[in-house]
This record gives sequence, structure tokens and C-alpha cells, in this order.
Amino acid sequence: MRNTAARCCANVTWIMALHVTLTTLGCGSDTGGRVDVSGKVTLGGAPLESGTIEIVAADGSSQSGATVTNGEFSIPAERGLKPGDYIVKIFAGDETVAAVEAAPGDSSAAPVSKERIPPEYNVESTLTAKIEASDNVLSFDIP
Repeated sequence: MRNTAARCCANVTWIMALHVTLTTLGCGSDTGGRVDVSGKVTLGGAPLESGTIEIVAADGSSQSGATVTNGEFSIPAERGLKPGDYIVKIFAGDETVAAVEAAPGDSSAAPVSKERIPPEYNVESTLTAKIEASDNVLSFDIP
């Protein structure tokens, strides 16, 4: 009888440990198959001081993006991308902002920044990236 009680306690302990382990594993955030993406952007051989990067699925079904600061960007899996083929668009406004001419008394005119990145890297982008299930560190060198 004593051996049966000990075996029962051991089984209960084992079942509880398995339950705790499985419950803990299931508590991670579900990213829906999205993965994190990070990387570097250079402009004229130097890290891009500030800008934005947009990564758009080749079929247009999804997209994500991030701020580029000191040549680096990072998109966490929660906002990341699913594995596949993507078009990359990089934008960086000129740090000197030109004033927009407005009609006298018109206060709605906003300053406009000139784009420093050539169109083939943003609005007419020819940049592509393949996002994999892991290890997505991208690098873009803009002349």
C-alpha cells in the first residue's frame, strides 16, 4: 500500500510539472508567422542618419516599416513580416526644409522637405528582399 501511495504522488507530481511546462510554453506571444527584421542602410557610404524604411510584400498583401536611425532599423516580430519576397522603399528628407510659398494670409502651407534618396530606392523602388523564417538581417547601400 505504501508503495502505491508513493507511486501515486510521483505520478501527480509528474503530471503537474508537465502541465506547468506546457502552459508556460503556450504563453508566448503569437506573431501569426511574422518574424523580426533588422538591418543597416547607408547613403553615399555613410550610415543614413535618419529616415524610414518600408518593406512591402511583392503581391501587396502586407507591409511593415521602421525608422532608420544612425544607419540601423529594427522591426520586431509583433509588427514583422511573414517569409516571402518583398519590395523595399527607403525615404530620407533633406534636413534643410524649404519654405512653401503660400498666398498672403494662408497659414495652411507646411514646410516641405526635399527627398535625398533617388526614386529607384523608394517611389519607383527596384530594391528587393527575401524574408526567411529566421535570421533576417538586411543591408542596403545607396550610392
